[in-house]
Amino acid sequence: MAKGDELVKYMTEQFIKYMETPKEVRKQTRASQREVREHWQYRWFGMLPLAIRMWMGGLHWRKKNEKLLSLAAKVIARLRDGKLFYIGRRRKT
Repeated sequence: MAKGDELVKYMTEQFIKYMETPKEVRKQTRASQREVREHWQYRWFGMLPLAIRMWMGGLHWRKKNEKLLSLAAKVIARLRDGKLFYIGRRRKT
């Protein structure tokens, strides 16, 4: 029964400590804890929401710039084949 007495003692100390602090101080501590607290999505699911957001953003970017990507792929292919050369670079004969 000693543990029960210790628990009651601890609970009463915490309650008295809470009641003795002014209401304004309690509000300030609560507000500062809210600012530090992570968003609920990250607390519940970790980094998964960020990964999904990055993946969806990449898909959106790819869809938006599909023509640019295909042009870049063609240029890279021509560079590999030797049909296109860099500006300012001599062409090997």
